[in-house]
Amino acid sequence: MLKRKKSKVIIITVVIVLLLFFHYLNWLKPVERGVLFVLEPVQTSIYGASASVYQYFANIFHSQNLSVENEVLRQEVIRLRLNQLAFESVQQENDYLRRELDFIETKNYQAIITKIISKPRQQNEMLIIDHGSADGLVEGLPVLAEAGVLVGKISEVMADRAYVSLLTHARSSVAVAVNNFKNSQGIVQGNLGLGLILDLVPLGEELSPGLLVFSSGLEDMIPNKYLIGEVTAVLENNNDLYQKAEVIPAIDYGSLKILTVILPQ
Repeated sequence: MLKRKKSKVIIITVVIVLLLFFHYLNWLKPVERGVLFVLEPVQTSIYGASASVYQYFANIFHSQNLSVENEVLRQEVIRLRLNQLAFESVQQENDYLRRELDFIETKNYQAIITKIISKPRQQNEMLIIDHGSADGLVEGLPVLAEAGVLVGKISEVMADRAYVSLLTHARSSVAVAVNNFKNSQGIVQGNLGLGLILDLVPLGEELSPGLLVFSSGLEDMIPNKYLIGEVTAVLENNNDLYQKAEVIPAIDYGSLKILTVILPQ
């Protein structure tokens, strides 16, 4: 049994040596070419399959990397946009403060520039500002925005804060004048938070859309010539003595952030 195994080993060794010898003598080239020709399609198929598998997994990894990179870029874009918005907000606030200070100085007013710190949900026509009686605020003082636009009055005061009733408040009213030939007098009242109503304008005096409405100065704490809004429509009125009209505020009250309170002069 052992002799047979040795014989097989010797035979295999001899065959290998002969094959190597014939290979170096190029005697096996025709055979090798034939074998390669037969195996080439199989080799090509195996290579193509392996390349497809490699490309498949490479695409998966590449897609995952792109997703991660896209998320990083998206977060960076959001961060930059937020920074830009913050910068623009600060710049707008600085521009607004500069205009307000110029207005106060030009008019020689005693005034306090305040920030809105709250808008009570149940009183959407009220604002809370960050100054109060400790700063000299009292009820009835005019509250302005945008260099002379009257938006409301101080309605309640505490030591460090105060409530502002906007002109659109249902219980708000202010004496006004229309910029027609006679500077017709009247009263602007809040329309349940929906806008402003101009009332008590004498019948027969000019009242038409496009006319501006200003404070008349007939109230103790409210000087004249504060812009309030513009007449948009004249309303039918059964009263034989007075006219009534709708007025749109000169500024969007929803955009208010900083206000100016005019102190007693």
